[in-house]
Amino acid sequence: MEPKDLWEKKLLVFDLDGTLYQDRSHFAVYAREIARRLPEEKREAYLWDYQNSLLGKGPVQFGDFYDAFLDVLFRRDEKGDYRAYSWEGELLPQVKAPEQFRPGEGRHIFVGDDWWVPLVIGRHYGASDSDIGQAFLLTRAFQASPQYELPRNERLVEFLRSFRQGGGYLALMTNSPQPDSEIILEKLGLRGAFDKAIFAAGKPLLTRAHLQSLLQQFRVSPGDAVSIGDNPLNDILPARILGLRTVFIDPYQLAHEADPDLSFPHLDDFLEWVMSEKTAARS
Repeated sequence: MEPKDLWEKKLLVFDLDGTLYQDRSHFAVYAREIARRLPEEKREAYLWDYQNSLLGKGPVQFGDFYDAFLDVLFRRDEKGDYRAYSWEGELLPQVKAPEQFRPGEGRHIFVGDDWWVPLVIGRHYGASDSDIGQAFLLTRAFQASPQYELPRNERLVEFLRSFRQGGGYLALMTNSPQPDSEIILEKLGLRGAFDKAIFAAGKPLLTRAHLQSLLQQFRVSPGDAVSIGDNPLNDILPARILGLRTVFIDPYQLAHEADPDLSFPHLDDFLEWVMSEKTAARS
């Protein structure tokens, strides 16, 4: 897919967190809030594992599946299967094919972006669904507060405006709640930028249903739509199954999980690529 091909599409569907902005400072807040809800004797070990996992030296790696029932991590090997590891890093005998995992149903948790590292480590140390939910909502409240600053990405604003002016439709689909997400959009200068916004979307289980609804609403065929996001199982794989084109924002090199049409390490790299068509047209 070339830049001009994307400009000719009729519908772009964006994720929010990790896609339209890539600041990560709020994840430290999330991790601390989870730690606060653990028994005191487990907090230090939790924070140690969290910090070391971010450095690539801890028990959890991006791209892992965590089996919350067995407290086991599954990691992709060179053949594409997933081998089991104990929390301490010991190789275990279990091997699973990718299709054996059921992310979104509670047992298998895919570490596809930064939200999942503190969550998985919290689960290992005994954090409940309620603990994690409260920590998440407090983190989003922090993001909605004046303390949390997000720079406005003028190139992103220009791209979205130009795409709509050319007759295309824009949709937002995020798992995050509406009130704080709208504040984040305001901070990014993107309030009103989308023709349709879906909050608390329930990805990945409901991704395909939402995409089908968007295609129907805007009367667009799958081949004329693009899904753009940073989580391969939430944003890329369901879209590919429906026949949409896909752009993966991939800071952790997880493109092998979903085989997107295009991948970029950062939003700015995508914007440089796609806006090159506009730059060439002006020259």
